Amino acid sequence: MDSQRPQMSTSSTSLKGRTFQSQEAQLALRLSIIVFTGDPVDAPQFRHTGLLIHTLSTSTSTSGSVILQERYLQVQGSAGFFARDESVDADPAPASSELFAGLVPVATIPVPATVKHKNGILADMRSRLRKTIWDTPVNNSENAWNCQSWVGDALYGCVRKGLVGREEVERAIDGMVDLILLARDVV
Repeated sequence: MDSQRPQMSTSSTSLKGRTFQSQEAQLALRLSIIVFTGDPVDAPQFRHTGLLIHTLSTSTSTSGSVILQERYLQVQGSAGFFARDESVDADPAPASSELFAGLVPVATIPVPATVKHKNGILADMRSRLRKTIWDTPVNNSENAWNCQSWVGDALYGCVRKGLVGREEVERAIDGMVDLILLARDVV
């Protein structure tokens, strides 16, 4: 073994039930669906959903992932009056809300370790993922369309752009539906 060559070790990092192999200081984008309980009535049709993009740095020296940035995208409003909304590194974080019901992982997109997190491929991939989600049309012409519909539309847009796999999206949407159906009230 060459003593001048730095050693790169690998580790398994678990992200809400998903495990991926990472080299020291690898960067990744993690896309997840976030679900909130309905308020004041927690019925399935009133559960709120959105998408989270976490920019991660995974490292064997810290035995886990460090979130470098959290971007939350959603539509808010009611039938006929929905509008896009976005927050970056919100304080408090969306998952700390008392209405938080759960997080469903969609995909973790590894970024080459040779790229710095402030430029290059990571910025391009993060921008493409964010733009694809943000550009998902808001449908204010159908009364049945809501934030849950928008999440599905946005994720299938990501599939069409080659950012995530169809199977990953279908599994995540199934997980979102499972969380929605856990609502305690029926209207």
